[in-house]
Amino acid sequence: MPDTIPGPMCGFQLGVDWVDPGTMCRSRSNGPGSAGLSSSALTTSSRRDPFASIPLATARLVYSKAKEARWKRRFDEALAASGLQIAPTSGLYWRSLIGCLAASDSCPPADSLQFFLIRGGYEGFLARSLLHVDANRASWDSRADGTTDLNDAMVVLDSQGKFLGAFQLAVPNYYPRTAQMVARDWNGRSVFSYYNNTFGYHGLAVLDRGKLPAYDPKVGKYDYWIDIHHKGGTLGCIEIARSASADASDFDSFVFRLGRAFGRAVDEQYSREGHGYSLGTGASSGTFKVHMKHYLGTVSVLDIPS
Repeated sequence: MPDTIPGPMCGFQLGVDWVDPGTMCRSRSNGPGSAGLSSSALTTSSRRDPFASIPLATARLVYSKAKEARWKRRFDEALAASGLQIAPTSGLYWRSLIGCLAASDSCPPADSLQFFLIRGGYEGFLARSLLHVDANRASWDSRADGTTDLNDAMVVLDSQGKFLGAFQLAVPNYYPRTAQMVARDWNGRSVFSYYNNTFGYHGLAVLDRGKLPAYDPKVGKYDYWIDIHHKGGTLGCIEIARSASADASDFDSFVFRLGRAFGRAVDEQYSREGHGYSLGTGASSGTFKVHMKHYLGTVSVLDIPS
């Protein structure tokens, strides 16, 4: 079938009450209202304008030439046809996308924040300068080092699925280990906030295998430290290209507020296994404790199908 696109087919109902209060973000919770996204909506072309039911301002979406853009546009068109507002400030929109990409997965613990890094997820909300280029490999901010991946999104929800913020990420292609670490090691990892004394910023850090050697008494230094921080230059870290929410426009203040409101001290035990580490005591005698002063939750890495 020529219009069929790869990836998950979302068959749940969409409406204003898709996620009921007190439920997890990826629980199926059908609410009253119009029936929304179905597999046929994603795989069958429609002759009518899918944006006819929403304000013109929200219909001016920008998709790049990146490999994820086609699937993301079809997803947005199906949601728009059901009457849902397509906007990066809409928690319902992001919960719908997350639910489609990871409906069968379990949610993080109910007492922690939920971070979703959606690779390709900011397609549709890009600057118009990216309309005719591949946003995965774009020139950005006069960076002379190389291209930047500008179509990834980070969405932050509280433990009950309340929307706290969404951000366009800037992932430096000229530090290839950054994207590799995100793809291979970040999913399911703990997230904590911290203050970087060297460069003077509040950032979000993921407890990945690049950082764990710094806590290992047999090593004592990190292998590859990357975090998420405000725009201002990078040595491999992920920068915030744009905030979708006005109250989160200052990323340092946003992270600081998260730490004060949700941060708590948590200890995790790790064991040394060959050249890597595993959570828990394991079979190895080389165990050590990681103390996180401002533990916030866990991160889920999701991919827009290409």
